[in-house]
Amino acid sequence: MRPYKIPLIEQTMSPVIYKILREPEWQAANTEPLYRGSADDIKSGFIHFSTAEQLSASIKKHFQKEKTLYITAFMASDFPPDILKWEKARNGSLFPHVYGPINIKRAKGCKQIAGPAKAGAAFDLSDDLTDFSLSERIEA
Repeated sequence: MRPYKIPLIEQTMSPVIYKILREPEWQAANTEPLYRGSADDIKSGFIHFSTAEQLSASIKKHFQKEKTLYITAFMASDFPPDILKWEKARNGSLFPHVYGPINIKRAKGCKQIAGPAKAGAAFDLSDDLTDFSLSERIEA
């Protein structure tokens, strides 16, 4: 019997995916039964997620001017394959995109990070952004 070779796309998929939310998005996600995404998500037609390896670059590119961010962790396996798609984006990397609303209460954990103290400064991303218990929850 020949050994099964895992396809490249399956090798790159992360078991945990992360949604970055701004303060108003976090508030909306916790008051609506189903969160349909940020204005950027709605414009794109899907909710943008990142893997642990993509978080820092995503924050630097899209969220640098924010005062507070919430990083929510979801198990990729909680999304059916017709809802969670791994698609090429920046630098040809595969990013997790969710085609449909999400229930933020199903997140396995959440970490709040404070923005820079000085205007124009960058987020301190020296800490591991995914270093939190997957059962940790921050209530809105």
